[in-house]
Amino acid sequence: MADFSDDRALSYTIYYDGDTANTCLNFLLSLQCAAVLEKESRMNIMAKRCEICNKGPMSGNNVSHAHNTTRRRFLPNLNRVRAVIAGRVQRVRVCSACLRSNKVQKPT
Repeated sequence: MADFSDDRALSYTIYYDGDTANTCLNFLLSLQCAAVLEKESRMNIMAKRCEICNKGPMSGNNVSHAHNTTRRRFLPNLNRVRAVIAGRVQRVRVCSACLRSNKVQKPT
């Protein structure tokens, strides 16, 4: 008998004998892997980097009037545009400098 309760937490109750325990364990591991992959695909983690010129974040200081310095990051001005790459239309993240200098060919 198996009780599969999937309420955002992967908790399962299994009552099996020895032979089917390995099958059930593999099944549960595949469910956990599928849940992790689904979560990662929803997060859409992308680098803050231009795909044309490879411009990325730089570090520097905030400087106050009293010359107190604290660390900060200067991020590139990225835009997500549709561009023709190798004969196909793809969405790419491109900095505004590449857009202004026509390094990206937009689809017609």
